[in-house]
Amino acid sequence: MNLPKVAVIISHPIQHFCPLFVNYAKSTEWKIKVFFASSVGLNIYLDRDFHKEIQWPNLNLSHFDHVFLNNGETLPINSKLYAEDLERQLNNYEPNAVLIFGYIQKLQRQAYKWAKSNKKKIFYFSDSELRHHRPWYKKFVKNIILNTYYKNIDAFLTIGDANEAYYRSYGVPDYKLFRSAYPIDVQVFEEAYKNKKQLNVELRQNFSISDKDVVISVVGKFVSWKRQIDIIKAISLLDDKYDNIKLFIIGSGMKEEFLKNEAKKIKNNKIIFTDFTVPNDLSKYYAATDIYIHPAEKEPHSVAISEAIYMGCPIIISDKCGSYGPNDDVQNSYNGFVYHCGNIDELAQAIEHLSINTKLKNYFGANSRKIALNSQYLTHTIGLKKVLIFNNLL
Repeated sequence: MNLPKVAVIISHPIQHFCPLFVNYAKSTEWKIKVFFASSVGLNIYLDRDFHKEIQWPNLNLSHFDHVFLNNGETLPINSKLYAEDLERQLNNYEPNAVLIFGYIQKLQRQAYKWAKSNKKKIFYFSDSELRHHRPWYKKFVKNIILNTYYKNIDAFLTIGDANEAYYRSYGVPDYKLFRSAYPIDVQVFEEAYKNKKQLNVELRQNFSISDKDVVISVVGKFVSWKRQIDIIKAISLLDDKYDNIKLFIIGSGMKEEFLKNEAKKIKNNKIIFTDFTVPNDLSKYYAATDIYIHPAEKEPHSVAISEAIYMGCPIIISDKCGSYGPNDDVQNSYNGFVYHCGNIDELAQAIEHLSINTKLKNYFGANSRKIALNSQYLTHTIGLKKVLIFNNLL
């Protein structure tokens, strides 16, 4: 019996998706092949938002079947991304299904069109949600396009409550929605979690942080919509009352000088800028984190939150992010708090409440770990299998 073959169509090697492909490739029930349209990530490239040249480690490309389209060129990742040789490569591979990532890139529409023409199954992954503001005309155009586009998708690998609500708003029936999760590098973070106590001690010693200090962290590009400034403002409100708050602002970007100037206004507490940090080193910061905060006004589904909950961090998240819901990474008052984006008083109150309540902090942290283990099991182990069974390919 021939095993079903899945072609994964993706822009470039992404550090938190490649571990997922490694696990897909371990299956004895199907075959996968990943088609990359650009070598960005494998080769050094300039990330304009991080304002830094980046090259991702631990991609483990040798652990799964793949091909670089476009002769392996380092092409920019945007809506124009295309691969003239995609159809030829798909014809040679003869997959039973294609897994595409969104619809914005021309590459993904190519794969969609090829699958339709060749009567292959189409599986779909995106992090889209409806929580951040969109102009009315974009909503109007998307309603026209996506209601039709999604009708030809055979199954959706969903990543959370907001993501599923998005699909439903465009007419996708529930029977096509298969809960998965946003993948992280489980191997890296599981190893770090086993050594969490030691990593916590080491990092605190490196930065002269005591056990009594409350460590807060935020990860992301230094761009306006990430709103790291809101955490600085919230700590400013608490600055006369407490002196044991230590905030790690992890990342880089164009707003770095602005953020550092604002951080200088904090007198009694401490704000530490760490620069851009790869996942292996990020785990060390999560290990020492008492509260992880994600204050963004536009964040479909944060991989940083998925990593932080895997490391057992309590979460404070803005209501514009796509990572919270009754069955999502952040569940209000179960493993974190959801506050109104931009409301500095509310954010400061959430920080204070968690900072002084050790039992609640431990309770939230334990629940974060439970949620993360279940989510990553879904995405790395059974998500794709359920889709293949539903489509009679297994």
